[in-house]
Amino acid sequence: MHYIEIVNTEVGLYDRSLANISSVNLATFIGATTGARVGDPQVEWDPQGGRWLYASLEVYSGDDKLAFGWSKGGDAPGLTLANTDWCNFHIDTTTNLHDYPKLGHDANFILIGANIAAGGTTFTSASIWAIPKPAAGDTSCTAPMASEFGSQASPLEHLPPDGPNFVQTPVPGNTADNATTGYIASIDLGYIGVWHVSPTRVGGCGAAPCLVGDGEIQITPWNPPSAGTEFTVPQPGGNPSVDALDGRLTQAVQRSDPTAAGAEALWTQHTTQDVSGRTVLTWYELIPPLCSGMVCGASAKRQEGVIANPNLSVFNGAVSPTSHGDAAVIQYNTSSATSFIDSRAQSRDAADPLSTMSGELVLRSSTVADTDGSCQTPFGPPCRWGDYAGASPDPTSCSLVWGSTMLAGDIASTRLPTWVTQNFAVGEGKVRSAVSTRQYTLAGSDGATWLDMDAGQLQVASAPCTDSRALITANADLFTSSSGVNQDIAIFVDIDGVAGIVPLAWKESGGSNGTFSPNAAYAQAEFPMPAGHVYTVRLKWKASHSTSGTIFAGAGPLVGSAYSPSRLTLELFPTAPAIASTTSQPKNTGSDGVTWIPIPGISSVSLAPAVDSRVVLGGNADLFTDAAGYNQDIGITLNGALIAWKESGGFNGTFSPNAAFVQTTANLAAGQTYVAQLVWKTNRRAASNASIYAGAGPLPGTTTSFSPTSLTAILLPASPNPHEALSTQQHQLTSSDGSTWLDLGVQAVVSPTLSVNAIVSANVDLWTANAGFNQDIGVFVTDNGGPAQLLVWKESGGFGGTFSPNAAFAETVYTMVVGHTYVYSLKWKTNHSAAGSGATIYAGAGPIAAVFSPTRLLIDLVP
Repeated sequence: MHYIEIVNTEVGLYDRSLANISSVNLATFIGATTGARVGDPQVEWDPQGGRWLYASLEVYSGDDKLAFGWSKGGDAPGLTLANTDWCNFHIDTTTNLHDYPKLGHDANFILIGANIAAGGTTFTSASIWAIPKPAAGDTSCTAPMASEFGSQASPLEHLPPDGPNFVQTPVPGNTADNATTGYIASIDLGYIGVWHVSPTRVGGCGAAPCLVGDGEIQITPWNPPSAGTEFTVPQPGGNPSVDALDGRLTQAVQRSDPTAAGAEALWTQHTTQDVSGRTVLTWYELIPPLCSGMVCGASAKRQEGVIANPNLSVFNGAVSPTSHGDAAVIQYNTSSATSFIDSRAQSRDAADPLSTMSGELVLRSSTVADTDGSCQTPFGPPCRWGDYAGASPDPTSCSLVWGSTMLAGDIASTRLPTWVTQNFAVGEGKVRSAVSTRQYTLAGSDGATWLDMDAGQLQVASAPCTDSRALITANADLFTSSSGVNQDIAIFVDIDGVAGIVPLAWKESGGSNGTFSPNAAYAQAEFPMPAGHVYTVRLKWKASHSTSGTIFAGAGPLVGSAYSPSRLTLELFPTAPAIASTTSQPKNTGSDGVTWIPIPGISSVSLAPAVDSRVVLGGNADLFTDAAGYNQDIGITLNGALIAWKESGGFNGTFSPNAAFVQTTANLAAGQTYVAQLVWKTNRRAASNASIYAGAGPLPGTTTSFSPTSLTAILLPASPNPHEALSTQQHQLTSSDGSTWLDLGVQAVVSPTLSVNAIVSANVDLWTANAGFNQDIGVFVTDNGGPAQLLVWKESGGFGGTFSPNAAFAETVYTMVVGHTYVYSLKWKTNHSAAGSGATIYAGAGPIAAVFSPTRLLIDLVP
């Protein structure tokens, strides 16, 4: 499948990786003759006809034309932009310029909406052209009989209650399914009018085809710019403002929406202005079939959302559903008096609340301000900004939307900036995450009832369009105010509104050995998510047993900041990560402190990639001891070699689980077989009757359902991703002032080739030599050499025990922009001032054979 981009001067043909195959001048492509001025082109893929369609203005001195055409052979692998591969046609409109032509189609017609300007200057009416599509397989280029609706003598008007206002800039939908009827939309100040073209005679229509008015869909009223002006957006450096148009619709995509009972939905958008005068983007999902008898009820507007930013002007947008119809992507430009024009995108999942978009990505940034010739007298200011943005669903992927937009590029030899375009494919989101920096409390837990930590904020929803597997993680700093009360955290999944009863995964954080001593708990689970359902993932918690005391989530706060974040993250995979797990309670008695042995009940994970690959391995277990003074070591071996390990403290408490997580990566060669195993031992030789355990619990009402112990393997393509940095030294920090974050000496530099979300994590054994000092670990990032930003932090408790490592894990989701260079680093400090005390905290347990447990920073880019 190809991707075609068309702008005022040129047409580009690309493959699915967006590598340019060929390009040609627009006038040549449409078959214009010498002297033509061409512009306002649009191109669409018609899945019903299996052809590419296009439309463009074609203007000569004293004579105007509307050009249109289609690809003869559909999207054949050998498709070119040569005229021999296309059928080109030209409608002569004499001196009536058909300005702002908007292309759409349905099962029967190519549809073009335009504004008629008599003599090229005076608006007289909107116009809608209906052009019969060629039969499947027809390569004859027989000229079709085009029909026009709307003229100076019979202008198109909005219907009651909005009529008789003139229709302007009608936009036909790019019909992306097999619907027979395609809808056409035009916006007014409080309504969007909708029409369709019937291939048969309807009502008082004299002869087919007939333009049928469906009705006016009421929207939130908006204020247009003053007469004779358009919305504008600022640029930095005192440069001229940019034209953001006058609030007209600029494109529309039609697709049935399974979450709207399968009705045909029309998605469209326009630029408006908020009360501050800053431009915003308003988008709509309309259901025209719910209009009847030229009357549209409130339900005909299914969604109305606004993309706004308190610091930026938002404009030049395009929205499209996915080919599944229940999710969508919107792309747009932003600008301000202090920042160049960006290209950005957001998406919505079918499970998201109506009228919302989220997960903003910066796709690309301009390198200069726009100061082209249109900015100067007599043409401006403002600077002209177009071509219009476009967005279309990927016909072969149910989660992708493709699009094109524009930016200001490098300075040309003329000293004027060069307009550049950005093509892209954006998914509805493989990663969904919820985070809170509040501190939560739970008093008087009965030890049996799981309660939402924050039902409003700490949940994520997903409705995948194809059968998927989800890797779900929960990360929180947990502690207690009452010694002897542990804190349980769990992941629950609701399906189609039916609440999950049993936790998918849960972990316990020990409170037996100290109060107000946080542990960075981490729970991980894999869950199948067949398409056609809405899944809601919740973070719940309780005490380990009935108590009158209080448990907490969220350490801190930092000075002038918030508490350590509690986060819930869901990542979708097309195939399941390999996983081995048990809900029994394995036991290791009399460990010699040297020999790593497999954890009973956890089978090995066999990996035999057909191509060179990268694997991310994670081991997750609640570890504890029945004999004070013995810590629990957990590790991962690959083909028998230890490649990562962590230590869980048992020095000052027994029967007090810690939710340990150990993570590592490895490169795998094609055709080789690898065996990963989760192993354990004590940190030193144990007494013959001393045991360590994996698995807290059991769950109330059961005798055998303990917290899961698991080993997960995620296969990825061979590449530097995930990016990582690690140290196997033992680091120490003495007399920290409790507020200054200091480098741990672990950093990674990442320059993404695409704008992506990154799952960023830190995994480190933290401990103290001085009771009462907890250890804070933070992940920082700099963007293009800017100031360091704290992304996530966690606290590891040292209140009640010394020389007792905790396997701390901190995870966050961070959006990265193509072309930027990011430097990630680990920093640390004590939780309060140890200045002058000589108190010391450490990172790295062990050693084993002179090597300490790895301190690891991982940046996993998720395209």
